[in-house]
Amino acid sequence: MGWTKHVLQEWLQLALAPAKLKRLIMRQFEAGAPQHWQAPLAELPAFWRKQLPEIGAQWLENTWQWYQQESDSQRGFWVWGHSHYPTQLAEIANPPWFLCWEGHEPLGHSNQIAVIGSRNASPQALMNTETLTQALAASGLTVTSGMAMGVDSAAHWAALNQGGATCAVLGCGIDACYPTRAKALKKEIQQHGLVVSEYLPGTPAKTEHFPARNRIISGLSRGVLVMAAAQRSGSLITARLAAEQGKDIFAVPYGINDPTGRGCHVLIQQGAKLVTRAEDILEEWPEFQTATTTRGCENSQEKFQMGLEISPMLDTVGFETTSFEQVLQQSNKPVADVMNELVSLEVDGWIKAVPGGYVRVRR
Repeated sequence: MGWTKHVLQEWLQLALAPAKLKRLIMRQFEAGAPQHWQAPLAELPAFWRKQLPEIGAQWLENTWQWYQQESDSQRGFWVWGHSHYPTQLAEIANPPWFLCWEGHEPLGHSNQIAVIGSRNASPQALMNTETLTQALAASGLTVTSGMAMGVDSAAHWAALNQGGATCAVLGCGIDACYPTRAKALKKEIQQHGLVVSEYLPGTPAKTEHFPARNRIISGLSRGVLVMAAAQRSGSLITARLAAEQGKDIFAVPYGINDPTGRGCHVLIQQGAKLVTRAEDILEEWPEFQTATTTRGCENSQEKFQMGLEISPMLDTVGFETTSFEQVLQQSNKPVADVMNELVSLEVDGWIKAVPGGYVRVRR
């Protein structure tokens, strides 16, 4: 695509236009305008053009510099109505008009499944996420999520470790990383997957960004798998948006007294398909073949049988409470391996399980 700074400015004016004006312009676009994506304002009535916002010079410059900057991965923009814009995203009720992307752009057009869930998921929920996600990635699906801590990060890492494809949709500018602890993950996705954001470079993460971000996660995907969710959570918002978009909804069940699963149980009661294995999803999409992945389980069992003297993982646990998610992030190991090593360290008296994670009790 032949981008210039002037073309970028016009698209930013459209993307940041008032909602009512956007709706009027979208009807015009659906009727055939713009005929040329490099001149999106040319066919609009003068009265509408006058109502478009002025784009601050700094925002325009930041976005253009990000696009022009040398990078190890490819960068670009998607604009609504262009042939490069993901078809499945264009079909939702309120598609973003302008998005930044970085990485492998064709993944935006691939068959995607959103894997979402709580930031404070239990170790069991994270293990379930890893197991299911690896099988889904092995089948050829692109795993899409929001790069948050907890289930999102576990899903991205599982797909990457499987050698599969993954896509992260951000609630901040494409040049930022939220949460900051996910920098290593973002770098891996930029190199081997795809990172997408509708927010301009330099935009910080804000609470109100994430519900809007969620519509893109579900919009890019064929279906949404909810791994763990409280009864009131962002994951349920994403599932509701997906249902409104006509996507398939899947949910993993938990014990009746486990707060991790209350949101999942609500979804199942409302008609989401109960999932206990990847095949439950893949049978809904027969064009995908199930790939049985035993490597993770075999490695975990072998590690458990070998035992540990003093595991390097001890360095990831501090003398103040360290969450399981922090240990998992620092170790870059499968969930099952991390759990087995933590158990061994606890049995050997090096660490102790406490509310919220683990603490080290010996030097």
